[in-house]
Order: sequence, then C-alpha cells, then structure tokens
Amino acid sequence: MKSKPTIVLTATLLVTCALMGVGAAAGQQDPVKSAVDQAIQPVMAKYEIPGMAVGITVGGKRYVLDYGVASTKTRKPVTDSTLFEIGSVSKTFTATLASWAQINGQLSLSDKTSKYLPSLQGTKFGEVGLLNLGTHTPGGLPLQVPENIKNINVPDTRMADYAQGYTEKDEPIRMTTAVLSSEAYGVKTTATD
Repeated sequence: MKSKPTIVLTATLLVTCALMGVGAAAGQQDPVKSAVDQAIQPVMAKYEIPGMAVGITVGGKRYVLDYGVASTKTRKPVTDSTLFEIGSVSKTFTATLASWAQINGQLSLSDKTSKYLPSLQGTKFGEVGLLNLGTHTPGGLPLQVPENIKNINVPDTRMADYAQGYTEKDEPIRMTTAVLSSEAYGVKTTATD
C-alpha cells in the first residue's frame, strides 16, 4: 500500500504550476480543466486517493472540479457539496478569519478567550489572549481544558456529503476530535467554499 500524505498543498502547487501554461493552451476547449486534470489525476493514482475536489480562481473566474468518490463503500461521487477534512490548513482559515474579524471590528486579538466562550470565565484558560492562543504562546496554560467545552461537529443533515478518509491500510478514519480541534486541524469544508 502506498503512503497517503496530506495532498492539499501538493495538489495546490501542482495545479498552480500547471496553470502557468494555461495562456499558451488557448486553443483548447477548456484549458483550466485540462491543466487541473493533468496535475490531479496522476497524484490520485499514485497515492490511491479515492476522491478530491479542487477549487481555484484563474483570471478572476472560479472553478470547482470534482474527481472520484467520497467513499469507497458507498461509491457516492465527489460533488461541489462534498465536505472534506482539510487538516492543518484549518489553521490558515482560522487565522485569516480572525484577522478579517479584527479588521472589521468584530473582535480584537488582544481579547481574552472568556469574552467569546463565557463558560471559561474565572479559569486560567479564559484569561488567555486570542493572539496567544493562535500563536501557541499562552504561558501557564493548563494541560486540560474544562469538560463543558464542546466540539463543532458536522450536522446530521450533512453527513451524507462528508467525504470518508482512509488510513494507509485503506481503513476508514475520521479526524479525532478534541477541544479546539475544529479550529486547529478539523475544519470541514467544500471546494466551493
């Protein structure tokens, strides 16, 4: 069995490199799809990836291209609505959204976590600043967070759209959940998002 590394960044780089030649391929009927196909299909074959979706923007135009199946068991095809676990790329989304929220005055990175999670008021974790939380520099953070903090889960109504992950042995797996796992590595999103 071949190793199945995190493919998101690799696929992004391959597609970006392939798209650099899109202008030269103007005679093709759909040069963007062709470039993405050429970059993605060999990666999927090499690493035995059952399905993926690619969302890109070229020249201000958005494209979403779907490949394979969301689950080898159900054989349901990947669609624009398929939810994928994006792993550590979640941190980039979280940081970008937090920065955007600060610019728009919706939060301040110097705020304490307890301002947004009132259940943390009066705890050491509640005194940690958002910037310190995001940069892993809180100092004195307790090893365990309060039990009443909950995770963000995929709603039951969207579970049919949730792509299945697989181990190196082709066994189904989902990301493990823990406090703040959704923000750190557990964002589930579609290529359309």
